[in-house]
This record gives sequence, structure tokens and C-alpha cells, in this order.
Amino acid sequence: MEVLVLGSDGLLGSQVIETLTSTKVQFIATQRKRQLSSALQYSFEKDDLSQIFLNHPGIKYVINCIGYVKQKINKFTKNHQFY
Repeated sequence: MEVLVLGSDGLLGSQVIETLTSTKVQFIATQRKRQLSSALQYSFEKDDLSQIFLNHPGIKYVINCIGYVKQKINKFTKNHQFY
């Protein structure tokens, strides 16, 4: 049994990896910039997730830690309020 951790280089994902590392659970980590040598490079905007499942048929669980946030507010939205 393997666990797929999407977004393991973020705030939440790095903590999930740390926790899984301290256990005997086998996991596969994905990272957008591949900072961890054992991680798979994956971008949810560009890559096909099904390829990971085809290449790793033992995956039984997925933990999604991908966060997508807008880093800058452009000039068209500076007068709008966000709720």
C-alpha cells in the first residue's frame, strides 16, 4: 500500500511528509519544483495525474496538499473586496 501526497513542498504537505516519514507508511511525494530528490515533479496545471497512477499501481490513498493562491491582486481587482 502506498500513499500519494500531492504538494509535498508546501506548508501542509511538508508536515504530512514529516509525519509519514516517522511511520512505516510507504508514500510517493509530488512537488512542483522537485526539491526532494525522491519526489516526482508534478504541476496540477500542466501535468496529467493519471500517469502517476499508471506508473505506480500500488497507490491506495491520495492526500491532496496542493494550495492554489493568487499571489498578487491585479489593477482590475484592487477596488474589490474578497470574502
